Amino acid sequence: MLQVHRIADPRSPFKPSTYDILLPDTVPTMRDIYPLVRRVLVSSAHAENILRCLASAGVSGGSVFPGLWGVAREIEEGQWLANVKSPIELSPLAERLENEMLALRKK
Repeated sequence: MLQVHRIADPRSPFKPSTYDILLPDTVPTMRDIYPLVRRVLVSSAHAENILRCLASAGVSGGSVFPGLWGVAREIEEGQWLANVKSPIELSPLAERLENEMLALRKK
């Protein structure tokens, strides 16, 4: 996203704006659904279920944090979630495939 900087005085410093200010001004249709991201605090007791649900929707450390650090987070999450029962009921085929994948991961 680009921010327009009009120079009235060459000595005036550039003052960057944050995305939460720029986005609604740049994309008018976003004003109706703004804010796009909300921060929610939940008990750590729910972390396993939340991470499992997010992973089933394709949201993981690798997709949220691109780059090497995101890959490392995704691997760590995968190892942690491998030992956690899914809150989502799986079909027999999906359960069999998950068990086979877990068995391969342990080898």
